[in-house]
Amino acid sequence: MANITLRDFYDMVGGNYEDVVGRLMKEDRIVKYLNKFKDSSDYDQMIEAIETKEWETVFRMSHNLKGMCQNLGLDSLARVSSDLCEQVRHGAPAVDISTYVEAVADEYAKNIGAINLLN
Repeated sequence: MANITLRDFYDMVGGNYEDVVGRLMKEDRIVKYLNKFKDSSDYDQMIEAIETKEWETVFRMSHNLKGMCQNLGLDSLARVSSDLCEQVRHGAPAVDISTYVEAVADEYAKNIGAINLLN
């Protein structure tokens, strides 16, 4: 597939192009930070911590993911990351978090795939 524009990217991932451009000012800067996001290990660390039930790490990594997504205007991924973050805020979750984890995984894959189309 051919490269896409930054505006197309935000349409694909359910983000807010105008908000991000207003905050970061330049498209090349946004792409730079999106690539840094893609290269971040926070998501992988979060998944590993979920598998080993290290809830403090799950909280920290999901909180980091949520914050990065909010700063980059990745609204859909920020929302599901926030939902997961809240489930583990106080340690071991009181409910089955598999649907939260799946929602984050799906949105994360969609966002990373779209970032790859920018390059």
